[in-house]
Amino acid sequence: MVNNKKTNYLLGYGERLTEKIPPPRIKPGKKFPYTLEETKRRLQRQLSDVVTTIDELPRQTCPKDYAVALFTLHPAFIAKSYHPVELFAAAQLMPIGSRQREITPDVWTTKEHDETALTTEFFVAGKRQNFRNFAASIGEWTEETPGEKDLRKFEKIQAPYAQLRPVMTDYPLLEVVLNAPIGADFILDGFRNFMKSLNILVDFDKRIQVPGLCFVPVKAPKQLLSDITNFSFLRFVREMPSLRLFEPVVRQTFPAYRPKYDLPDADPLDTQIKTAVFDGGLPANHPLERWVRYKEPSGIGKSVPLFEDHGLAVTSGVLFGPLDPHSEPDPPFCFVDHYRVLDEKCNDDPKGELYDVIRRIQNVLQSRKYDFVNLSIGPAIPVEDTEVHPWSAIIDQLFSDGRTLTSVAVGNTGLNEWDSGNARIQPPSDCVNVMSIGASDSQGHPWKRADYSSIGFGRSPGLIKPDALSFGGTAIEPFYVVDKAKTLSIRPEAGTSFAAPNALRMGLGVRAALGNVFEPLTLKTLLLHRSQDNGDAMREIGRGRISNSVNDLIRCEDGSVHIVYQGELSPAQWIRAEIPVPAEDMSGNITIKATFCFCTEIDSEHSSNYTRSGLEICFRPHQDRFLAESDERSSPKSDRFFENRKFHTEQKLRKDFHKWETICSSTRTKRCSSIDRPVFDIHYIARTSGGKAQVTCSPKITPG
Repeated sequence: MVNNKKTNYLLGYGERLTEKIPPPRIKPGKKFPYTLEETKRRLQRQLSDVVTTIDELPRQTCPKDYAVALFTLHPAFIAKSYHPVELFAAAQLMPIGSRQREITPDVWTTKEHDETALTTEFFVAGKRQNFRNFAASIGEWTEETPGEKDLRKFEKIQAPYAQLRPVMTDYPLLEVVLNAPIGADFILDGFRNFMKSLNILVDFDKRIQVPGLCFVPVKAPKQLLSDITNFSFLRFVREMPSLRLFEPVVRQTFPAYRPKYDLPDADPLDTQIKTAVFDGGLPANHPLERWVRYKEPSGIGKSVPLFEDHGLAVTSGVLFGPLDPHSEPDPPFCFVDHYRVLDEKCNDDPKGELYDVIRRIQNVLQSRKYDFVNLSIGPAIPVEDTEVHPWSAIIDQLFSDGRTLTSVAVGNTGLNEWDSGNARIQPPSDCVNVMSIGASDSQGHPWKRADYSSIGFGRSPGLIKPDALSFGGTAIEPFYVVDKAKTLSIRPEAGTSFAAPNALRMGLGVRAALGNVFEPLTLKTLLLHRSQDNGDAMREIGRGRISNSVNDLIRCEDGSVHIVYQGELSPAQWIRAEIPVPAEDMSGNITIKATFCFCTEIDSEHSSNYTRSGLEICFRPHQDRFLAESDERSSPKSDRFFENRKFHTEQKLRKDFHKWETICSSTRTKRCSSIDRPVFDIHYIARTSGGKAQVTCSPKITPG
């Protein structure tokens, strides 16, 4: 019997359905919480306290007589358009970083509000004399004074305080983080001299610098921590995290047998795809040599068998996914470059080697571009809301152009206590420019998050983490990988270390099937858009479980169509993207699902304003329905899709609707009668350092 059923595939070139549109009208200004006189009384008193505190600081803590204070915005003014650039210029002060803070303002600007609100706390640097001048002059400010409106946006100004995390050992290796803008080498020189005055030697060759921040490993006695935190430009201190150790994540015993196995006698389907794995190396005479090019950075120490076993298992996952004990796998989709970045020092000193490992990864990726990358290693520490880990800052910078699909394991701490945050995802899976992958407990149905898989949320922006799950194995249903035994066999494993390459492999499969018609960023969008939702909380599963079938990713079910849009937007640009629907009359309901994904440059020193790019997306379901039909400039009436932005403050957009998230995904069901040439109006918004895009992103402080 002949099967005449037609197979429907993805439809590409959706960008041909887009057009540029003019921007909407500018919204009116915002009401200030305090009058100018109230503001002056409040802030002058606070500034006087700040001046008293910083004047009492020892000279060595204020290099070139520079000090730092904390300026906290009222929650109503955290949008980029309210960035207080005029105030800082008038006071001869410079914002050098920011972090998120939750406060209860004395006065709210809206009737409806929560008990507390998220806002932005700026680190502001300047000569101590400039702080004195500002405190002395603020009482004379008038409505004509430059920066007066910016002054009224602040809720609080206070002396600096460095965040000090609990330290458990008497002589710990510390991670000291300094606010260090580009061009301000005197800050690092000042810190070195200050530490010498405490009889602490600092190896600055081990430091990691990203724009705006410097991460310095410091070995110091615990009793000197309070002295160290007096340094003006110090942002926070914690005990140095260690590398994740490759311990079994499943306590039950795996099946004891290791069946003999055959691998395909064939080259990869696509020999042009460039894929890299950064891990623990590969054992000698391993069975994957036909498809793997093994690389070691110069100067790396001896390998460790435990690390090699992990590297072999992860690479097996990229090439073949979870192996079936009863059948031979298909040929892999591509060759893999395996970089060994772990050595015996990592085993002996997992804290001290943390920076060396990320530096090895960075050196490779700065010299060579890959289409696909897998990271199943990282620091053994949960992410923090207010601070960025150096691994995350470096990884996000490396992949900010969107030219690489990077899969990162979220960690195996899901069995830890949730309320304390110890079960939370681990860096660098909080990155906004990667795909953060947790583990599901099954390839079939039903499925759920594997109990060991770390949970969300991520930092904001990047709240919805993990991005998705992929099968990672359990004691009942292991993830089988190639074993190192001379007689070819497979062994059972479990962990997010294997879920991450399994997810990446699905992106590789689509690339091998369709060619390079889709960019890596588009493949990421497709994987997340087609993920399966089991109804569990996003904190556990992200956007669902990624399909384990390439055919399911590129084919459309009956009665549905999947359209792929690719393209670039310029800052401040508005485009209208049409959503194709059948031309004939329809009855009943229609379901529309949309996923937007983009990559962005980042400001690592501004953790509360981390991403430089965002999207405003407005859904307009019916071309002939308007709010004001007489207004020629009006667009068709909008309807809720990702959110209803019309009456929401920036605070609501950030906390609830993820305005600055790099992934937006949602599904809506509408009556067919309410749909007529529906569109998305898409606005690309840009910022630097939390302000307008032209605000200097990397401020330069000169000691003159």
